[in-house]
Amino acid sequence: MAEQQDIIVRANEEQKKNFTDIGFYEPTAKDKYYKKLVQKQQECTELHVHFCYLCAKQDFEDACRKAASEITRGSFTREERETKQKKIPLDLKELEEYAKPSYYTLLGSRVQNEQHIVDGMKVNRPSFMEYNYKCKSRNHGMSVHVPWLEHLEKEKTGKK
Repeated sequence: MAEQQDIIVRANEEQKKNFTDIGFYEPTAKDKYYKKLVQKQQECTELHVHFCYLCAKQDFEDACRKAASEITRGSFTREERETKQKKIPLDLKELEEYAKPSYYTLLGSRVQNEQHIVDGMKVNRPSFMEYNYKCKSRNHGMSVHVPWLEHLEKEKTGKK
């Protein structure tokens, strides 16, 4: 049996006149917000700082629901009717609010040890410090793992 080969034909300028590109995707407000949210969460994770992703996500979803109900209640201007779009600003907190120490309650902390072999003997050494927090808004629990050397530096400077 003969092998099947694909034939690719490029469109010329005349064919491209009435061409509609279906591959382009315009990000929605939800996509843009979630992208910022994930970037902020990653930044806080790298800095070993607590960040309540769930509260930020739920606050955004609540604001979207509220905006959707406002759209159905209000009347449209001529411009909004022509464009078939009505813009309602979302009342959202800044993402930094979800990382502030005042947003959390410290439940406890503990040292996590790892076994290392030194001179043929197994020795427990501290690996990282685990801080357990609860957000004051919705009681979401989270743990922050701080490497041991960074924990010692924070203790020297008095930060937590």
